[in-house]
Amino acid sequence: FNDLPYLDGSVPVYAPVPTQGIIAQAFGNMRIRSGPGLTYTIISRAQWGTRVEVLGISANRQWLKIRHGDVVGWSSAPWYRIVQGSLSDVPTVAQ
Repeated sequence: FNDLPYLDGSVPVYAPVPTQGIIAQAFGNMRIRSGPGLTYTIISRAQWGTRVEVLGISANRQWLKIRHGDVVGWSSAPWYRIVQGSLSDVPTVAQ
């Protein structure tokens, strides 16, 4: 799966794997958006299997605020699995 391109022709971002904090792993080629919703701009991408640091969760618990390398943005929560720490320790944030 790591060699499969995104269907829109873009190139995935390869960032260092986080080691501290609450870590989630993507289960899909994920879009990272500027806010918690589909109407927000795509600012980056995370490839299937990528691990990201979780910084917060939306009030409806459908969006994770994440750090992927130098990018901080939002991605769809159901497509991630927590692999380090606990989602109950993540603060609810609006932006």
